[in-house]
Amino acid sequence: MMNFKKNQNNAVCSMDCKNCHNGASQPNPMDDPMKDYYDLRYEETDGENHFVEETAYQEKQSEHSKMEDPLMEMVGGTESNVWKLYESIMCVYFDMEEIIKQAVYLQGAYDRERMLK
Repeated sequence: MMNFKKNQNNAVCSMDCKNCHNGASQPNPMDDPMKDYYDLRYEETDGENHFVEETAYQEKQSEHSKMEDPLMEMVGGTESNVWKLYESIMCVYFDMEEIIKQAVYLQGAYDRERMLK
């Protein structure tokens, strides 16, 4: 897992160096109360995502299905080795998305905190 740090401009950075030119030697923001709040509030709400009702999301979901269904048939169905590899790749991709989603949330929380000062 990436070790996100807040640089001197309060931007989230994944660089892991002692003398980072971006000031990444500051405390890791992933170890703060906002991360705990994120974990509590957002990790447990999978399935309660209100964005699925948005037209733009539904259009992308439909587009995804229109591409994925023929792919599944082309590789020999859900039991084929190719499909199982595809599913494994997608699981890793979703894990990466979660890391990005959390980093973006924390950056927004830091930006709001800084704005209120």
